Amino acid sequence: MKHLLRFVLLATLLYVTPALTQWSNNPNVNTPICTAGGNQQNPMIAPDGSGGAIITWYDYRSGYSPHIYAQRVNASGFVQWTADGVAMCTATADQVYPTIASDGSAGAIITWYDNRAGYPNIYAQHVNASGAVQWTANGDTICEAAGTQSSPTIVSDGRGGAIITWFDTRNDAGDIYAQRVNGSGTIQWAANGVAICTASASQLYPQIASDDSGGAIITWWDTRTGNSKIYAQRVDSSGVVQWTPNGVGVCTIGDELYPTIVSDGSGGAIITWRDQRSDGGDIYAQRVDHSGALQWTATGDTICSAANIQSNPTLTSDDSGGAIITWQDQRSGNYDIYAQHVLNSGVVQWTTNGVAIDTTTGDQTLPTIVRDGAGGAIITWEDGRNGVNNVDIYAQRVNASGTVQWTVNGVPIGTAANDKGFPTIVSDGTNGAIITWQDGRTGSNYDIYAQHVSVDAELPIQLASLTATTLTTGVKLDWTTVSETNDLGFYVERRAQNTGAYSTVSDLIPGAGTTLQQHHYQWTDTKVTNGNYGYRLRLVDLDGTTAYSNAIAVTVSGVLGVGDTKSAPTEFALRQNYPNPFNPTTVINYALPKAAYVHLAVYDMLGREVATLVNGAQDAGYKSVEFSAANLPSGIYTYRLTAGTFVEVKKMLMLK
Repeated sequence: MKHLLRFVLLATLLYVTPALTQWSNNPNVNTPICTAGGNQQNPMIAPDGSGGAIITWYDYRSGYSPHIYAQRVNASGFVQWTADGVAMCTATADQVYPTIASDGSAGAIITWYDNRAGYPNIYAQHVNASGAVQWTANGDTICEAAGTQSSPTIVSDGRGGAIITWFDTRNDAGDIYAQRVNGSGTIQWAANGVAICTASASQLYPQIASDDSGGAIITWWDTRTGNSKIYAQRVDSSGVVQWTPNGVGVCTIGDELYPTIVSDGSGGAIITWRDQRSDGGDIYAQRVDHSGALQWTATGDTICSAANIQSNPTLTSDDSGGAIITWQDQRSGNYDIYAQHVLNSGVVQWTTNGVAIDTTTGDQTLPTIVRDGAGGAIITWEDGRNGVNNVDIYAQRVNASGTVQWTVNGVPIGTAANDKGFPTIVSDGTNGAIITWQDGRTGSNYDIYAQHVSVDAELPIQLASLTATTLTTGVKLDWTTVSETNDLGFYVERRAQNTGAYSTVSDLIPGAGTTLQQHHYQWTDTKVTNGNYGYRLRLVDLDGTTAYSNAIAVTVSGVLGVGDTKSAPTEFALRQNYPNPFNPTTVINYALPKAAYVHLAVYDMLGREVATLVNGAQDAGYKSVEFSAANLPSGIYTYRLTAGTFVEVKKMLMLK
């Protein structure tokens, strides 16, 4: 008697690990990264090199002073380190505004603004009725000390004079620090980080990019000479700074604010910022090489100089040494999202002053961006289209030509109740992205949430698993969807392993349309001989849009081929349902070695028949039937197959 040959291969598809996923394509259901006490704010994200990400934020769990924490999430959406994250820095005073870059070894380098050396101070002065200051002299103008004096308040002294107090940064020691963490969540440099810049006055809002050698290039907004300037520093993989102490000047002609940075692919970086040299704010950029030398116009190249204010620029690589830059833009009144492509040489490529990404009602602000792997980018932002008290997270993809690819004005990413903000984004390694943000859905503190978006957000078919089984009759493919939107169906494609192009080998296998329910599908390829093959699914939307699963490899041996008289089962059999547990549908397979009258039914734990699946004569062969428990409660059920004198019973578990 020939035994059934079976070889099972499980493969992860576009989004998740086999059978389990934490991600959801419902923008009201996202993945919690940190829900510790106190506020968690301003998350930033970098890839982990395995389809997941490392996320960092500043955290108030310890009380008044915020510190720096981080967490790793894998490609399936499951956190990998200590619950609610591991501490990167808990030094005295405040550590805020962290940013992060991959270290190329499954870990990351994190940098932040650090106030351990001293806070901004509060000063006061008494001026009499004649205008003469009565306390320590700083002139009749009250105070013109170094640093910034701001936010003055005043109260009468009861004798015709006044006492004035203000916020004063003359002794402010806001500096830039950094830390490296490996893929296991263990810090690699000195406890609480290494100093990147400790120049006088304040260094603010650091941003970071890989230097392609295991280290990083860090840029920040610097007030050491009075007005804010843009500086940068390179740190190697051991935590040692490489350029001039306290950094090199990238742009130092006027008020330059909010720099961001991306690697240029050659050990250097492209830096962009908001520039106030001519009006309220334009977008400029500069390229710096591996040694810290400027590569473009000495004062930076113009990216956008449209009317009104352009601010908060961010950028990503174009995969050719240049960058795609995005920003919030007030040229039309409300803030909208625009983008521009700049080459490695500093020449812009798209429409002058950029292309529109989102111009819907309300303000769209704080965009962040990641490459899409095809010369374009995916952009995410805060979106006020639903009102100022219910800010959501949206995203859009733009191709290499500057044309948006998804629904006009973007697709929803996070739309649960209450405000959400400060989104950041990283590639998932398969042309999609993982987005994280601070989230107020609980109505009390801010927490950190995340969401996965595929490269084709118009086709959110979330696939959970793919199984290839070799039988004596051919290769049987089984796959499960977690959810489907506008799904027309699937085609199976096959090729000889590692050679040639894929060809379609199945008719259309109808999908479930739009559903948040799990569905199981199967199809058997009977036209194969012994050898090695690759299989993949072509996913088809109702409007004809297509996407592909990852391929799986199958080794076939012992297949008898189509029409072989020995291909029928040799014995009766009832298989375990798949998937199990299930919600709400599962598939039951069974085998008939000869024609028989078949009764297949499902029973509850009281022995009551709740569903009749088969009741009639059937020919010999391998059989399959789908069972839906959508109208039944969660619990244990049994299913019984009767075929002639053969009777077998198995259990299954339905969990809603």
